[in-house]
Amino acid sequence: MKVVAFFLALLFSLSACYERREGCLDLQATNFDLSADRPCADCCQYPSLFLSPQHRIIPADQPDTSFVFSYDSAYAVAPHEQDSFRFQSLFFYLYDFELKGPQANLEVSDELSWYDAQGERRQSKDDFVLVEAGSSSNLLIGTLREYGSFDSLIFWVGLPPEIQTADISRMPEGHPLQFRSDSLNWEEGLGYIPLRLAMYRDADQLSDSIVLRIFEPVRVSLSANNTPFELMPGSDAVLKLQFNYLAWLQGADVRHDQIEALETRLHNQLPDAFSW
Repeated sequence: MKVVAFFLALLFSLSACYERREGCLDLQATNFDLSADRPCADCCQYPSLFLSPQHRIIPADQPDTSFVFSYDSAYAVAPHEQDSFRFQSLFFYLYDFELKGPQANLEVSDELSWYDAQGERRQSKDDFVLVEAGSSSNLLIGTLREYGSFDSLIFWVGLPPEIQTADISRMPEGHPLQFRSDSLNWEEGLGYIPLRLAMYRDADQLSDSIVLRIFEPVRVSLSANNTPFELMPGSDAVLKLQFNYLAWLQGADVRHDQIEALETRLHNQLPDAFSW
């Protein structure tokens, strides 16, 4: 009995000295702690999904030929190959990304608080990215809390109508919807400019500059070519998306068409410009 009592006392002594370790116990978090035995409160950090824009020029008659987009290059579209033009600046928003797979669908978990024109606070999913043609920087889409294999991608080009009239002065610091110092994403009397394309009608003169603006959002649905897009638990992921800017203007008489006609063509042909 004395021996049993001794071991019991020793056991209680050891358990009293042991301190349970607190940490992140979510396998999907980047800071998952295998040595922890007690979940922490709001200490888990989750991976991010980034967009890697691939800015390209792909001639319609050479679908297997791809050139890197450049503001310094002259371009032309069929059937007006004799009339070349240049891009001057190009900005556009993408939002509402959704990955679809055989087992599940995935969206980012971030939320944005913003204010409408009447000062009312609103809430929406936050996966807005502002793409500048030619920029190679990876763009943050949002936070991931799921993983898996996905074979299709859906997103929208532009901005949802309710956001277009938001109070830009109250957007969070550093957010893609914050007012840009060059004013290319917002104009007095118009609000946000979801897509803004400035171009020179004549590549040799650089005097006749026009601006195209698209306000109505466009839905884009893409399928993975051969290999599904894999998201691993606890790891950041980069989504590579190719933009073919000539596809937006294919068939247009850039030098002579009215701005409204060019905007209509651009809006209608937007989905043809993306590949995954």
